[in-house]
Amino acid sequence: MKRSCFGLLVLGVLVLSALAVHAAGPSIVSLSDSSTFIEGQSLALSVSVNGTGPFTYQWNKAGSPVADATARIYSIAVLATSDAGSYTVTVTDDNGDATTSDAILVDVTPATAPTLSYIPGAVTYT
Repeated sequence: MKRSCFGLLVLGVLVLSALAVHAAGPSIVSLSDSSTFIEGQSLALSVSVNGTGPFTYQWNKAGSPVADATARIYSIAVLATSDAGSYTVTVTDDNGDATTSDAILVDVTPATAPTLSYIPGAVTYT
C-alpha cells in the first residue's frame, strides 16, 4: 500500500498559515518615566506600542480604571495631591490580546504659597 504525504503536507501548511495570521499581541516599546510633580503642574503619561492595531487603551490608577482615560496619552491639566499614585495602561489589539505596562509612579507634592518677610528697608520673597 502506497501512502501519500500530500495530505499531511497540506494540513501542515494550513496550520502554519493559521498561526501566521494570528500575530503576537501588542508589546510596549516606550512608557513615561516615574516622576515627581508640584501641585498645579500638568501631567502627560504616554505609551508607544508595537503590534498589529488598531489598539484600545485603558489607563488605571492603583489597579482601577480611570474614567475616560482611553487614549495613548493620558493627561491631567492641573494636578492635585490626590492624583499621586501608581498608574498602568492596558493595551488591547483587535484579537483581544492585551498587555499591561509596568507601573508609573506619580508623586505630587503640595504647592506652597510664597511668604513675605518684612525687613525695614527691604522686602524679600521666599
